[in-house]
Amino acid sequence: MATERFTLEEFDQALPCDKQEQPLFKYAGVERGEHIWVWVIPTKPFLRIKVRSSIDHTGVAADTGEDSIRIEIQYESGTGNDAKWISVSKGPDAWTTRKKGWQTRLTNKIKEVFNTKIKTVCRDLRPGFAFNYVRKQNANFGRPFQTNGDAFYWMDK
Repeated sequence: MATERFTLEEFDQALPCDKQEQPLFKYAGVERGEHIWVWVIPTKPFLRIKVRSSIDHTGVAADTGEDSIRIEIQYESGTGNDAKWISVSKGPDAWTTRKKGWQTRLTNKIKEVFNTKIKTVCRDLRPGFAFNYVRKQNANFGRPFQTNGDAFYWMDK
């Protein structure tokens, strides 16, 4: 199956809406050469889901290269001018190919990320804390945790 090419407008229309049919995601500009959209979680404004579209400077999805739309969970670290958004994991939390039916798969992946990460693992994330997973190969490998340098909490308890 061929990679589908779509425009900024088509991508924007494919992103999910709330129950009142209002867009959840806001266009956030260009990052690393591709257009991105973000949804700041209303109940936790220091968390957001970022979607990287694979749409480049031409306004159309690239016909070659990485064949995926990437979805990342990010948290806000710092305050004021020092605030920045940091991805929860090294890679995307989910991705979908740009093959036929990408719109439905994208919506399903966003729902999956929200339900499995935001509503469960990130539900107790505290403002000012960094979130990560244990990377060392041991009994705790893969467990989510948060820390601010002084305190440490497991996220799966």
